Amino acid sequence: MLHAPKFLEEEHSELMNSLRNASKTGDETGKAVGRLLEKLEPHFQDEERLVTPCLAALTPLAEGDITVSRQITPLLTELERRYRAFYEEHKVIRERALAVRNVAARDGHSDIVDLIDGLTHHAEIEEEVLYPAALVSGKYAAAMSRKT
Repeated sequence: MLHAPKFLEEEHSELMNSLRNASKTGDETGKAVGRLLEKLEPHFQDEERLVTPCLAALTPLAEGDITVSRQITPLLTELERRYRAFYEEHKVIRERALAVRNVAARDGHSDIVDLIDGLTHHAEIEEEVLYPAALVSGKYAAAMSRKT
């Protein structure tokens, strides 16, 4: 069984726990965080189902272990289908995150402003590195499966 890269699993968990706590402020910031979570939670679930297994396969594939191909090749079709959707979802998430940031700054929640900045940075890493790496990993695994 492939396990998600530990840093990514921890980062998702920390972000979600911090955002859930931030949603309990009882003011407009909390409401804005709640709207962000409505979109972010299912997005993270889809990433963990499709993207992280392909990322987990990178090291074994790079080391020549193509047996992991059997585990991620079935995900490739759906990952390819959802690939652009992940970017589109990030646009909505980014809009909601900006709304949270603005309200949090107005309400004096500098910790939540920092949290949103961290979420934005996380999304940039996903877009520029992790999503493409997951797709390449899946395609490589599929190609290796066809050769065996």
